[in-house]
Amino acid sequence: MPPSRALPPQLVRAHEGFEALYAALEDGRVGRERVADVVKRLLVLREEERLPSASEVAAGYQLRRPKRISQDVASRAVKALADPYRLVVPQAARREGSGRPSIPLLLGGDRWFVVGVTVWRLPAGGASIMLAVTDLLGRRLCQDTPTGVVEEKGSIADGVVERVVKAMSDRRELRGRRLFGVGVSVSGHVVDGTEVRLSPVPEASRHDLGQEIADGLDQVADRTLARFARGAAVPVVVDNDAALLAVRETFQPDQPFRDTVVAAVFPDGIGSSVVVNNRVYRGARGAAGEVGHLVVGSDLVARARATEGPDTRAEAGFAAECSCTDRDDERGIKRGGHVDCYAPPARIAAQVGRAETIRQLINTSDDDRQVSDVFAIAGEALGIALSSLITIHDPEQLVVYLPKAFEDVILRDRSNLAGHRYWATAGDVIRERSYPAADALPISLRYVSDEDLKVLGAESAGLRVVDSFIKHGKGRCKCYISPPVERVEEVRAQEWDADSLWP
Repeated sequence: MPPSRALPPQLVRAHEGFEALYAALEDGRVGRERVADVVKRLLVLREEERLPSASEVAAGYQLRRPKRISQDVASRAVKALADPYRLVVPQAARREGSGRPSIPLLLGGDRWFVVGVTVWRLPAGGASIMLAVTDLLGRRLCQDTPTGVVEEKGSIADGVVERVVKAMSDRRELRGRRLFGVGVSVSGHVVDGTEVRLSPVPEASRHDLGQEIADGLDQVADRTLARFARGAAVPVVVDNDAALLAVRETFQPDQPFRDTVVAAVFPDGIGSSVVVNNRVYRGARGAAGEVGHLVVGSDLVARARATEGPDTRAEAGFAAECSCTDRDDERGIKRGGHVDCYAPPARIAAQVGRAETIRQLINTSDDDRQVSDVFAIAGEALGIALSSLITIHDPEQLVVYLPKAFEDVILRDRSNLAGHRYWATAGDVIRERSYPAADALPISLRYVSDEDLKVLGAESAGLRVVDSFIKHGKGRCKCYISPPVERVEEVRAQEWDADSLWP
């Protein structure tokens, strides 16, 4: 079934290469849905020291809810993936016990690679670009250093294209491999993989970054790109940074939970996403779980004002408007009082206003009342956001990515330091406000530096390309809509009548 022509152009463009590959893999004996199922099982069943065999893939022994598929069907799907496209590469046979030797299967082997890109937008405008190249299992092959500031919105796409081509030209690790796709991590909302709000760059609020990158790759008259893509359309998949971290959770082999809340404290904002039944739930406009724009309440706003000091930078501290404010809005509405105005490290540093780094502020003595109170206010805002997610979603697990600078004060419970009050206050609010009670909720805190977060975002973006390939094969992407888009629009234009919804 080809992609629907009624869909946004970039979505169709992103999956053209997938469609061509599935069409080539199908041989009448095994359908694309089973092929996609085997790819997913190879991705989830991966282990550092032990790869699964075809029989283990069929059994699905490491899935959260093991579901057996026919051994014959699994073998056919593996054969279709292995020859001639080498999407599955059999490894040397192994013998365990007295049974027959088994043949481990490696997804992608040394034949394919994915490029992941993090577009890290800067508060003053522009962006920095980080690129990482992985195999189909998400294992890093090589990475680039971040670029300097890219000023214009159009040059962001140009910069990504330039870095992709350069990486393929310069890296010996990629010789003999084929490019599977390009994944892009962005901080803004993503709708159907195409419409990106480039907050906090207001003038670029609705341009399509993914389409620009895809067009740029099409226009590259470079033998390097032609050699890796082999003439096929290169899939370009754009997604939100927090949603990508959630996608990463769904493929962890040691992850027993199917319902998870994932949140990340980025330098300039709070990102969050929800996983329902082991699938990332995105909502109608790509903003499901985005609690950074919740209003914290007038009481906290008033107490936050009391933390202002002589060095407070009002234009960037707690009282500054949120990045979601549309400066082109004719109504002149200024949005403030959101979680994103209080919880991020950049807001904390601006509210204190001194020359210290966030790490230095974290390690300031708790006797410094202003710094201590600023961290408490920021932590309370974070707790409000997370408790709201917990109450609405009722997850099995909460995963929170925190700046690396907080690791020591939290793990060693250094209550004599101002930074300790950040997570301590957030935890108190979570316990007080969450329903059901959060005491029994597993909370996993993961500490990452800004640079590591960029690399993690790029790697997760690469994994999202493989995830998109799987979803396309299973008919679970936006290329497959029933009823057709035209029918949906027709129904929306009519008065609500349940009997008229379906033909």
